[in-house]
Amino acid sequence: MAHPCGFSKGGLLVFSMPQGLTRHYGQGDLHFVSLSCYHRFPFLKPPQARNPFVEILGQVRDRPEFLLLAYVVMPDHVHLLTGEPKKGTPSTVVQI
Repeated sequence: MAHPCGFSKGGLLVFSMPQGLTRHYGQGDLHFVSLSCYHRFPFLKPPQARNPFVEILGQVRDRPEFLLLAYVVMPDHVHLLTGEPKKGTPSTVVQI
């Protein structure tokens, strides 16, 4: 069954922007990002899933144009605290 606000992509539930809200970038602000697994299923609980996710997150973090201040990986969701990238937006970084 599809979620009313989003769709599944690679096990993560991707939400569309609710009507009437806008994103503001370019002020050098920090951004708190939450990602939930599809139907809150604990896809990231096994080390075989979690460890590659953290490895890839580390590769993205090591890029000089992106600042990742903190992250928490839980079995069914992820929290990120990021700065704004030098190129693109926090949304494009999350897509990576």
